[in-house]
Amino acid sequence: MTEARRYLQRQRQTDPSFAALPVFFGLDEHAPAHFSKPNCQEWDNARVQQVAIMHGISTDAVQDLQRLLPDLPIHSPSKTQLVRALAADTCTTASRLLQLKSWFPSANISIMVAHRPGLLLEEFVGVPAAMAVLHKWFDADAIDHMVQEQPLFLIEDVEDAIGCLNRWLSTTNGAHKLQHNPSLLLSLVSNRKLSLW
Repeated sequence: MTEARRYLQRQRQTDPSFAALPVFFGLDEHAPAHFSKPNCQEWDNARVQQVAIMHGISTDAVQDLQRLLPDLPIHSPSKTQLVRALAADTCTTASRLLQLKSWFPSANISIMVAHRPGLLLEEFVGVPAAMAVLHKWFDADAIDHMVQEQPLFLIEDVEDAIGCLNRWLSTTNGAHKLQHNPSLLLSLVSNRKLSLW
């Protein structure tokens, strides 16, 4: 049993938030629907070994990351720095995944962090403050979808983006437009970095 799986087994004996773990952690035969099993297959030993050698990490870490982050292409040679950072402490990676799931219960967290892996690393500490801003401006039942589609909502200055959109469109409902078209945020951020506003 890998370190992350041992950690999760210990935690769920004392912390209610760990009571419902996804089935792909290999701890249970059943899991609630919002922790649905990803459409991925376990890698054979040869592939696990190949990826471990490629990134210079243990085979246990490869197995943990493949189960925890099925949508992240950890088999890519270009991801070595990222994979090593996530593999350095797979227990923390697992714990942060569960915390993100508790904050955004209807979001597909695997897809979200595949788009923005930094949310499991240095960017994680800023998520609570970002959530407070999102709840100020957007409907609560829309936030999970927004952060899944565009994780930049948890990183960028959303209030500044709303202000830019209001000025650009000469409107006062920039927040409404962002809520219904989350991909607008990327355009706003890109244009701001090009100093168009």
